[in-house]
Amino acid sequence: MSKSRLEDGVPSSEAIEQLERERDESGLIRGASAQEAFKFDTLLDALPQTDRPAIYVAKNCPAITHAELHNFAASGLSVLDEYQVGPDDRVALLFPDGPQMVVALISVMCRATAIPLSIASTDDELVGDLRSVRATVVIGFQDKLRGELLTQRVAHELSILLFEAGPAQGTSRSPPLAATLFSLRCYFDAQRGSRTTGGSSPRPSPRWLTREDTAVLLQTSGTTGQKKLVPHLLEDVVAGALCIAASVPLGAEDLCVSQMPLHHVGGILRSVVAPILSGGAVAHLGGFAPKPSPDSSGIPIGPAMQIQGAAGEALPHGEVGAIAVRGCPLFRGYMTWTPDGGESVRGVGIGDNGWFQTGDNGYLDADGYLFVTGRAKETIKRGGETIAPAEIEDVLVTHPKVAQCAAFSMPHATLQEVVGVCVVTKAGCERPTLSELRQYCSLRLHPSKWLEILVHSSALPMGPSGKLVRINLATRMALPILLETTPQSARTFEAVEMPPRGAPLSSPISTVPFIDAVPEQEQKACPSPRPLHEEHAMTEIEAGVLAMYVALLQLKEAPGLDDDLLLYGASSLVVGQLCSQINEQYGVRVAVGTVFLKRSLRRIAEEVDAALQFADKGSTENGSVPSGNTVNSDDESDPQQPQPVRSTRFWPLFIQALPAVLIHPAIIMLKFSTFMFILVLARHYLGHTENSSPKGFATAFVIAHITVFAVLSSTLLPLVGIAFKWVVLGRCVAGRHELWGGYYLRWWLTTRVLYLCGPGSLFLSTPLMRRVYLRLLGASIGPDVSISGLTMFEVARAADLITIGARACLDSTAHVTAVCADDGTLLMEPVVVGDDCVVCSSTHIAPGAVLPDGTCIGPLSSSHELADASPEFARFCRAKSDWMGEPALWRKVLVGWPCKAFVASARASVWLPLFVMLAMQCPAYSKHDAYCWKHASRCDSTRGDLIYQHVIIQMVWWIDPARLQLLFAGVVLRALVRPFVHFGAVILVKRLVIGRFRPSPKGPWERFQIWLMREVMQIGRHRTADLCGVQALLGRHWGGVSMAMRLLGTSVGKRVFWPGVMPDVVEFDLLTVGDDVTFGSRSQIMCSDTRELAPVTLHAGSMVADRCVVLPGVVLGRNATLGSGSLAPAHAHFEPMSKTVGSTGGSTVVIEGGYTFHDFNDAGECMPPMKTDPNALIGDSSTLRPFGSTFGDVDGLRKRATGRAYVEPHRSYLLEEGSAKITSMSTSLHHRPC
Repeated sequence: MSKSRLEDGVPSSEAIEQLERERDESGLIRGASAQEAFKFDTLLDALPQTDRPAIYVAKNCPAITHAELHNFAASGLSVLDEYQVGPDDRVALLFPDGPQMVVALISVMCRATAIPLSIASTDDELVGDLRSVRATVVIGFQDKLRGELLTQRVAHELSILLFEAGPAQGTSRSPPLAATLFSLRCYFDAQRGSRTTGGSSPRPSPRWLTREDTAVLLQTSGTTGQKKLVPHLLEDVVAGALCIAASVPLGAEDLCVSQMPLHHVGGILRSVVAPILSGGAVAHLGGFAPKPSPDSSGIPIGPAMQIQGAAGEALPHGEVGAIAVRGCPLFRGYMTWTPDGGESVRGVGIGDNGWFQTGDNGYLDADGYLFVTGRAKETIKRGGETIAPAEIEDVLVTHPKVAQCAAFSMPHATLQEVVGVCVVTKAGCERPTLSELRQYCSLRLHPSKWLEILVHSSALPMGPSGKLVRINLATRMALPILLETTPQSARTFEAVEMPPRGAPLSSPISTVPFIDAVPEQEQKACPSPRPLHEEHAMTEIEAGVLAMYVALLQLKEAPGLDDDLLLYGASSLVVGQLCSQINEQYGVRVAVGTVFLKRSLRRIAEEVDAALQFADKGSTENGSVPSGNTVNSDDESDPQQPQPVRSTRFWPLFIQALPAVLIHPAIIMLKFSTFMFILVLARHYLGHTENSSPKGFATAFVIAHITVFAVLSSTLLPLVGIAFKWVVLGRCVAGRHELWGGYYLRWWLTTRVLYLCGPGSLFLSTPLMRRVYLRLLGASIGPDVSISGLTMFEVARAADLITIGARACLDSTAHVTAVCADDGTLLMEPVVVGDDCVVCSSTHIAPGAVLPDGTCIGPLSSSHELADASPEFARFCRAKSDWMGEPALWRKVLVGWPCKAFVASARASVWLPLFVMLAMQCPAYSKHDAYCWKHASRCDSTRGDLIYQHVIIQMVWWIDPARLQLLFAGVVLRALVRPFVHFGAVILVKRLVIGRFRPSPKGPWERFQIWLMREVMQIGRHRTADLCGVQALLGRHWGGVSMAMRLLGTSVGKRVFWPGVMPDVVEFDLLTVGDDVTFGSRSQIMCSDTRELAPVTLHAGSMVADRCVVLPGVVLGRNATLGSGSLAPAHAHFEPMSKTVGSTGGSTVVIEGGYTFHDFNDAGECMPPMKTDPNALIGDSSTLRPFGSTFGDVDGLRKRATGRAYVEPHRSYLLEEGSAKITSMSTSLHHRPC
């Protein structure tokens, strides 16, 4: 504060300067500091006494100075002393907002408790307010007290003194000034029971209000119910005003414009007390029309502020929660009345820790600025989303037909709550329709915030203070619960009559359906409207697209061609089906993004028509296709960006057909021909060509098989794929390339050839050979890099652009790629993974990413979250040597390889009977053999080539019907029998060699257990952990999968829903699955890391959704849900009914409930022991899911739940061809959605 702000005669100037200079550690001004900085006894002591203006009265009129205000406060209301009005009295002030109210407030607060009331209140409201506050004195202005209302209804009841304020008499002041510095006359004395003309007793000495007395008594608005009384002590009022003055800062030269109502605490402190105590002035303007400026409410001043969650915990910056304040100048608690009529202030409404929740929701940004989003009780909870009504109202009030609106919570059968809106139409405008307002919102709000119910009204429901009342609005209007099937025509209503302002929340609001609001006679008199969607008004394509859309949604009312599809229930699933049907019927491709961009059937039909016209022209020029046939659906494309080519041109179709039509069959024929040639050569050189020795045939067969597998498939084909890459594609070029263009087709064909040729067993055998394979493809791979599984194939797609530093570890399920589809183009960008980097499971490294040396990205993360990287995550990377690694050579020789050989022999044993039968029928290559004579006569030019003739004879022998039957039988056995034989062999190895996985620190034996289990089950070689192929044969969701998991050691309950793609788990004994558990696809359950093995427990009714990663030691509580993409941190114990989704910073985002961390000991027990229900794994009616109620045996479960036998109603079955088909079913249970 500058020295000019220090004024003589302003007692608080030094305190304001001290507060401005001495802030707390957060740089904020606190009310407690203001109380210590400024000591005073009465408000009169704190008032300045300078000759500077204090209150501006009117134009061309001198202002009231601080000295005049001080003198008036000291003696101007001395008439109150005659009636012994003092600190124990409550003085109600009935003045309009202006100079008179300012003078009255300051003067009364010096003597008694001031209760400013709104002059705009009706008589009934005024009577109710006076009874509520139990006023003892009323000071009125103008004619508010001249009627009989107060004297007859309140004055006698409460023994009220009524004082009439009039112009000061006998002064030389101007009329405005005389009216401001008014004089009082007692108008009615309830104790005497009559009107009076003045006091008759001598005036006693005044009794001043001290700092511990109540200076102001205010009422809440009563928006959420009954009005509450809010007392403010004089020391809190002064402290709050000084905090405001120090924060601006205010001084003697400042003028404050009063813009808030003076019966509100904000108006009293900010517009009156703060400028006056600081020596400045107040000017009240007649009014103005402020423009809405949505912005922050500023930095908290005075009390401490916190954003709290549902349990009262502090929330971080940017997160919306309940606004709570604590400390001076916060009020001490709501005032209540004792039975004997006395007042009581006992901290009502304030928590034990001093925090008071204001009832508003908001958030604090990183700089400490507060943003208010709305009232907590008025928020709309749609499904899992919380919506502030103000968001919808701020948009709708800008509609040209809307004068006022109120968004409220509307009950919904599925989503619990949706958005309803009550609208007041502007004068002279037609009432807007529901679809019109939804379309208006669609351009400005997320679809979840669009209104679902529209109520037309002539006014909005208002509370006693004029605030909008949204609470219980749907109940008061008796609106029906909304269903998904409720048609649009049944979602509009009209409020017949709105209750008066201040009506209780229980008062009903009569509504009728909007169509019924028109009298029946007028409805019949109206002309019949012409159909908006007539057949003759559409083209053939428009009619076809409209018919598809109506059939997909089963609409009773067809939408208009220009209507927004999202207004008629369009979703991504429906749009995808629509695009598929358009492609099937018209033979053109319309991208899903195009439909969401166009959003109307007419514009979609135009896209289809343009695509058809383009196809008729047969143009082959790149970049000249309509947007409906492109991946990029933007209206305006970047001229520097390559435009996608039509995928239905001849060359794209021809190139895409090559792998299936030519390359793959050629590889099969190459393997078969090589096998035949080696088989004949082996028999020839072994001397078994002249006889049909089964032993010789078997020996030659094994030699041929090993040659094809070990030489051709493992070595030559991978090298052919690598050579094809360099000949056809060359080195990958960074940048954007047009889809279906020449470069894209060469790249795509190369990736398919690499996939068909494969890396082979040779290049997959060791980490060194995997690195060699990628280097041959052009990748820059440092030494000691650990990479395997799907990550290896991802890198191979654009290996030239990928650099992986030394000692980097990439998990087998990590996605490291330098190529992706982006904005309608093929994007290629270099990727650099630095030295010693670790990329954990299910983590994506995007094109263009650069990982600094030593970066460790945790599970379910990406290269866009490098800020969350931490070395702690390295323990969860399965590519690290201390997670599994290569076991010791002696373990592999003595245990590992024999077990693998046993499993491989078991798999091959399925073929053994067929192989013996083939060997018994092997042909002899004698000249007198029928095969030789038959085919040699057709090959005169090659009769001398005996080997060639033997090859022909051998091939013809293989295609004999007798051998074909054996071959087909072999295919059937491989598909149906070999998975079970393989699975049985794995169970034997696990039971006899591997043993049980137990919770313990991870040592060499535990690593060898995991290595051997993955090897014998071939996990990592296949795309998913499919239980050796048994899952597909048992049925992906049936209980047979549960039995297979139990055989592997997993504890599995009843009615478990298994996904199409099984969870990736190896340590089966450490997984416990309760009843009614639901799994999503492509999830990972890790029961170990580099340090330990720890159990994972899924309690009854819990759910692990798609693409989740569950780390060791997790306990998922009863009916808890890990939503899609959730990351359950290690040793997290999720509370029952918890709900999470996604992952961030090495954890998951908790929507509901929460989790705590526990440490497990060697016995797998939590330390300290978890307080869980011992029956947490056993399901009941609360955990039952639709899957379990449909396919599970739940009669016993219901009997246990109800205590009596249960007969399921309305269930009938139709038996057809040995299978039970459920034709109808309804149950009496209400299920939680899966």
